[in-house]
Amino acid sequence: MTVVHPVPSRWMRHSRQERVLIILIPTRSFRQVQISDTLYALDRQIIAALQVNARASFPAIASALREQERTVARRAQRLLDTGAVRLTAFVDELKTGLGQPVSLRISVRPGSTDAVADALSARPDTRAVMAVTGDADICCELVAADKPTLHRVLNTDLPAITGLRHTRTYAVLHHVKPTSAWQLPVLTSAQTRLLRRPRARSQDGGRLQLSSDDLELLEALRGNARCSYVDLAGQLGVTATTVRRRLDRMLTSGAVSLRASVEPELLGLRIEADVWLRVRPDSIAKTAAQLARRSEVTYCGVVTGSYGLELILALPDLDQLHSFIADVIAAQPAVLDSEPTLVTRTYKRGYLRTS
Repeated sequence: MTVVHPVPSRWMRHSRQERVLIILIPTRSFRQVQISDTLYALDRQIIAALQVNARASFPAIASALREQERTVARRAQRLLDTGAVRLTAFVDELKTGLGQPVSLRISVRPGSTDAVADALSARPDTRAVMAVTGDADICCELVAADKPTLHRVLNTDLPAITGLRHTRTYAVLHHVKPTSAWQLPVLTSAQTRLLRRPRARSQDGGRLQLSSDDLELLEALRGNARCSYVDLAGQLGVTATTVRRRLDRMLTSGAVSLRASVEPELLGLRIEADVWLRVRPDSIAKTAAQLARRSEVTYCGVVTGSYGLELILALPDLDQLHSFIADVIAAQPAVLDSEPTLVTRTYKRGYLRTS
């Protein structure tokens, strides 16, 4: 699998006086990319468009945004070339039967966070790994193929990691708002409709049975969701028509999506928080639905254990995090308690490791 590393936030500097964003690319020769305020707004729209549909053509994006096709193509390609934006595949395991996702809250020995997080990130079954504040040192999302595998991971694999002291495991029961459903709120509803692929109306909640051929195709798309049908056909040893048919079937189900992945900090969302909510059981669905509609919520899931919901938030600053907790969460009558934790570093996101 090809892994593209995004531009680390520590290499991004923004000067309000100069009104310039400078990204230093960690390649053999450093490149400076200057973006005016107006064009940076266009970059954000292009990113949002690729979040809606990673395979949308540049003419389609330009038409939806009412911009020149050449300008959109040039700026989109630069975002991809620098690694600021990655185009990848997302699969809902609960709708495809591929495994059981769990959220792990992990405590480590002092000074061991980086080493433990790196060991977790190296595992192919971890989707996300983040260092956090609070009682736990690391939050990790892991997908186990089945219950015996989950038992082995929790009782044999993880305890063998040097520096890991304790884990608390919360099985994910439902992705109310999966990461793949979040998009930067800079497009109108009309623009989003123009870009979004049609989905089939399913009688079984969007469940989809994936074959080994489907999984092989998804693995290829995870590295580059815009890979052409011809190139995919060459990798898989089938015809381009076969690739198109398989991909259309998966995408129209709604259980699989192809979208842009970008570090929130590059979008001005410098604060990420992992928030755990205790909610009355009879109001979990209603509370989750209301919170999931918020643009600050990049993920919302129903989990087992003493908590009912897990949220991931992305916000510009700590003041807005405080407002979200004090105003938005506090306004939910069924929320009995909340435990916000601040994400201090992201090691892995969407199965792709970050720098």
